[in-house]
Amino acid sequence: MVESVIRKIDKLGRITIPAEWRKDLGEKVILIREKDFIKIVKLKDFKFSDLFDSIEFSGTEEEWLNAKKMKRRILNEISRL
Repeated sequence: MVESVIRKIDKLGRITIPAEWRKDLGEKVILIREKDFIKIVKLKDFKFSDLFDSIEFSGTEEEWLNAKKMKRRILNEISRL
């Protein structure tokens, strides 16, 4: 089921998410910006494939080719949230 609501963005860039939607999100979420929309994904449901074509990777070619190093680097950044 797809639901939608219209919300204003306040002067600080905040958007209120309906309470019934927030119940299952937990305390931390991942925001994924795509061309014309933003996805909000609860952290425990997050898969690296959700980021396909949506992040820039500034690491070395060696890090890019080594999936374990890349995963470790991304998980370290996420854990700082």
